[in-house]
Amino acid sequence: MVDKEENNNFFVRSGVPRIGDKYTLRTGETTSYYFKFTGLQEGKPAEKLLNIVSSFTAEQGIETKDLYFIGVPYGASLLGVDLSVSVGNGRRVLARKEPAKRAETLAEKYFSGRVEVGDRVIFLEDVLTTGDNLAEQISRAREVGLEVDTAIALVDRRETAFTEGTWPNEKKISAVERFAVVGVSVLTITNVHSLIPKAVKLMHQGNVRLIEDIINYYARHGVDLNVFEKPVHIEEFGDQKTIYPNHNLNNKLLQAFIEEGLLTMS
Repeated sequence: MVDKEENNNFFVRSGVPRIGDKYTLRTGETTSYYFKFTGLQEGKPAEKLLNIVSSFTAEQGIETKDLYFIGVPYGASLLGVDLSVSVGNGRRVLARKEPAKRAETLAEKYFSGRVEVGDRVIFLEDVLTTGDNLAEQISRAREVGLEVDTAIALVDRRETAFTEGTWPNEKKISAVERFAVVGVSVLTITNVHSLIPKAVKLMHQGNVRLIEDIINYYARHGVDLNVFEKPVHIEEFGDQKTIYPNHNLNNKLLQAFIEEGLLTMS
């Protein structure tokens, strides 16, 4: 059985959550936190990550011996190959970041390695934000004739992929929901709520300004909002002590900080 708590602690200790500075994401947004898996690409950390994903896949009941994995470049490229060799059919396939300018077939244009019409593949994404990169790779795979109905994300930022409707009835759609519409189930190993409070507790405990900055960012871009149905009093937030329903800070990340013991609720 997958031990989610152990896996989350491993990710935090391995430096996957990066916190404190101002980072610019691929979306162009500036944030105080992001996730990076470069420290888990070789040696024992890579073996541990491979075991985590293999165990997770098995627990989901996915039969993998007749399929192969493709990592979204570049963060999950090597992991995709390793999983294919370890629990898949052994096919080593890399997705190209940019289509090859000179290719004899459509498959060679998009992928490096043997790819055949009708192959079933599972895509891997290291960090799921809007899902744009994953969507592009799935679109290419289907254009080639591959069967794609499942993807795995190591960590889900739980942010808005797009919105439906207009204010005040605007609805935020997550990346996971985005892919469900096109027949792809995105399975996530962990998410922002599970990792960021743990990382702050380890490296920045007591930095209330940083915590509030993180929660404010999530209020603007996150999808898990308005989790408290009654007013919540937060001792550490100075003048802004009470969070009411529909308040921008009323979100699941605030709840996660409280559960981690970094904020005091009354």
